Amino acid sequence: MGPFAGTKEDRRGSGGIQGLNHLLMAERLSTLGLVEKYDRFIVARTDQYYTADLVLSLLDPSYIWVPKGEDYGGICDRFFIAGPEDILTALNTHLSAIQNPEKYLSFKGNIESFIKLRWKEDGILSKVRRFKRNMFSAAVPEDPTRTGKRKPAFEEDGIAIGFKYEKEYKAAMSRRNQTAHVN
Repeated sequence: MGPFAGTKEDRRGSGGIQGLNHLLMAERLSTLGLVEKYDRFIVARTDQYYTADLVLSLLDPSYIWVPKGEDYGGICDRFFIAGPEDILTALNTHLSAIQNPEKYLSFKGNIESFIKLRWKEDGILSKVRRFKRNMFSAAVPEDPTRTGKRKPAFEEDGIAIGFKYEKEYKAAMSRRNQTAHVN
């Protein structure tokens, strides 16, 4: 079952960690009654470096917004924006696999394809809309990635900023200092 079982080589990425973080976030939002208090929720990895402003007023709040690219046959798990009606469903992607593991024993794929499958099963995949990527996964020199050490990029305020994924970095840098928008 791709991202959840198999050999060590089958589980190279951090999808399981992201899934657990999303489950914990969903639990906190529910427990603290925050779903009803906010119009939008931005779910992002902490290692994202933003090259441009993201203006929420340009993104229709009735959709789930995901940056273009880095989907690997599914839906990128590094960043999305959802409204209160979809946030818990979007965050609880892994819950079904935990509660009904036998249902996904034959699943072959990565975490991105699992998210796409689960969002389709839960009826929210049709709400996904895209905007041009304005962020990349940043790294410091000591940060290992599954593809090796981080790649140097530039220095900002005396801090060396590197990146983990070249394609993602190039897409984000092409939008540097531009407002992120749909298209």
